[in-house]
Amino acid sequence: MEDGHHKKGWEDFKTFTIYGCIGVVILVALMAVFLTERTPG
Repeated sequence: MEDGHHKKGWEDFKTFTIYGCIGVVILVALMAVFLTERTPG
């Protein structure tokens, strides 16, 4: 029971980490586009 619960928590942690990385990548990409658009030329 305990082992199964721990495994479930680990799966949630991995999923959270993956989505977190994706979110950071998207945020950086948006910032790059925003800065590029604001830069003259």
